[in-house]
Amino acid sequence: MFSAAVSPAQTHATRAKEPVFGPDKVKHFLIAGFVETVAFSGLQAVGANRNMARSGALAAVASASIGREIHDRKTKGLFSIPDLVWDALGAGAALVIINKTQK
Repeated sequence: MFSAAVSPAQTHATRAKEPVFGPDKVKHFLIAGFVETVAFSGLQAVGANRNMARSGALAAVASASIGREIHDRKTKGLFSIPDLVWDALGAGAALVIINKTQK
């Protein structure tokens, strides 16, 4: 697999330009919520109780979010904390919805 080397100067320049709001952050929010709700539903479908399904769904979204940032660090030279914040906000919103659904 080919991977371009990223210099520290490029990393700093990319980090300086990264917006806190924007289309990329909306994607992080929505995808994190999607991953969590799908994981929750899937775990319940195979027999997990609500507490186990919630825990598993949170683990799934955390793994996916952190894994994506590790991938971005290796390929683009940027591990984005704002992306992780938006992932957490999306996961939190999904958790509120999950908690408000029928038991």
